Amino acid sequence: MLRSLFCVSIVLILASLTSAQEPWKTAVGGLFDVDPAERIWFQDASAFQPRSKPRGKSVDYYLSNWHQTPTDQRRVVVLRWLETPPSSWDSLLVCRYLRAFFQLPVRVEYDLERPIQGLNEGKYSAERLQSRLLKTMPDDAFVLIGLTAQDIYSEDNGPGYLLFGQGHYYNRTAVASLYHMKSSDTRLFQHRVFKLLSHEIMHTFSVEHCGFFHCLMNPSGSIEESDARPLLLCPVCLRKLHADLGFRLERRYRELLTAAQSALPGDATLLLRRLRLPSSK
Repeated sequence: MLRSLFCVSIVLILASLTSAQEPWKTAVGGLFDVDPAERIWFQDASAFQPRSKPRGKSVDYYLSNWHQTPTDQRRVVVLRWLETPPSSWDSLLVCRYLRAFFQLPVRVEYDLERPIQGLNEGKYSAERLQSRLLKTMPDDAFVLIGLTAQDIYSEDNGPGYLLFGQGHYYNRTAVASLYHMKSSDTRLFQHRVFKLLSHEIMHTFSVEHCGFFHCLMNPSGSIEESDARPLLLCPVCLRKLHADLGFRLERRYRELLTAAQSALPGDATLLLRRLRLPSSK
């Protein structure tokens, strides 16, 4: 009896130590509804650099609280230009990437009749742009993200603070500015656009910033910080999206690799590393 109690105590201690050393594994939570052959993508984080003080909302917390999810009638990711897009914009390339990322249909619309209003120190209010979008949400849209090549700002912080984009956690709107994405390197520009749009759209799923790994969902206060983020979601953020959408993970990674042909070499290598993980069968 004493021996059994001792063994149980040792197991509990080891479990608590493992949890303390790798809090992201606790955050991922149970994988009972995941195909055993695909669990490896949530159990292996070797491709992601951990944060020095890992913390964040767990998958269980995310799922137990109200959040936005697509429905059969409302599942299209709609990108809407609020002005004439720049010549560097490639709709086909961006749509292909976002379709692979979210495994949802994507389309581009144009709202060029009404000029954007309300400049403040040469920037447009992200909140005002989102209010404009909310009034014209398509019936089949899960998210409507407005695009502009002009600089934007958040009214909470004022025009003096840098803002790349803003995704609303609850009303399914987002806005993204390509103003700071500019680059003479076409691949770098596309790389930045992929990350900007997928990051802001993730917020419309009510997914917050990631504090566990260097991940697509990290916040960024400079273009250098933004460039340093990978294209991919860490296991915790990926699990939140997967729990909502239920896509096949290997198929998604393969489609991402094809769609991200203009991605920088480091991200292409990261995608290949994820695809080469051993099967958990």
